[in-house]
Amino acid sequence: MYGWLASQRDLSARAASAAPWLGLLGESTKTTIAPPQWWRWAVVPQNSALLWQSARQNWLPWSMLTIVFFVGIWMCGAFPRIGGYNDDLSVRVLDRDPPALLILFLGTVTVCWLGCLAFQGDNIANRIRFFADRGVSPTRVWISRHWIPMVIILLATFWRLFTRRSFARWEGADPQFVLADSICFFLAVLGIYAVSQWWSQCIRSPLFSIITSPLIAGVFIAYGLFASLMFEAPIWLLGTSLVIGGVATWSQMKAWMDRAFDRRFFVGHAAWLLTAMVIPLLPGIWAMLKTRGIDPDIRTALETTWKEGSESDDSILGSRMHLIQRNF
Repeated sequence: MYGWLASQRDLSARAASAAPWLGLLGESTKTTIAPPQWWRWAVVPQNSALLWQSARQNWLPWSMLTIVFFVGIWMCGAFPRIGGYNDDLSVRVLDRDPPALLILFLGTVTVCWLGCLAFQGDNIANRIRFFADRGVSPTRVWISRHWIPMVIILLATFWRLFTRRSFARWEGADPQFVLADSICFFLAVLGIYAVSQWWSQCIRSPLFSIITSPLIAGVFIAYGLFASLMFEAPIWLLGTSLVIGGVATWSQMKAWMDRAFDRRFFVGHAAWLLTAMVIPLLPGIWAMLKTRGIDPDIRTALETTWKEGSESDDSILGSRMHLIQRNF
């Protein structure tokens, strides 16, 4: 009732101006209607709104994972002192020490779940359709989903550097060694996060993504070690493969927001995956292609030497068998 009365009051005729000559300026018959209250609110920038929505949506799991992650990093630096050992955590992992393996496992799972939250929070009840239906830029949504996790990873790297330099057993260590340790830690964590966030966009089920992301990250870690040891892949090529994981989710962001999980979506992800897996193998493949064949003369000499060695081995083996028969 009140709204109807207010509308009738605003639509009613207004009194003419006391100065009719002002009508020449177009002011005597001007009707002024007060805008609604929500219209007078300040406009929030789109990037700030997306960042606020992402933080409000995932603040609880982000907080819990951050606490577990930072406690694990502190235990990596203090583990020898806590357990009364003098060995580094990496040495104890190689020795299959259960506490060290547990710390490593919890840290890996924490980073994997941090990557899963990049997209799985919006998969629940198709929340991302709210932005897709209103024409929000996919690039802005992609940045807002990675902004806070990347800040957490950077803070974790500085926390590791601080904890490494704080304990007495690292006071005499070379500062460059401690810095290199933190850089390797950052690259390893960033690699696990890149794989997990890529996997979370490919899988629609949040539960299935959370369960399988540590397994997928372990497969990619094993593949990276294989490329480094067998194909001598440099670290910058491995980093390029990780960047491709981010580019893949960015390129498929519009289809993911529209919930277009069709053949084109999965073929695109498969193409990016194949590219990321082939790039670390390029140095080894190129080295094999440049390897020249063995010279024919050298091949003949080696074959002759091998035949002579085989005949001599056969004769020695025959003489030994003859001696055994005579003794028995």
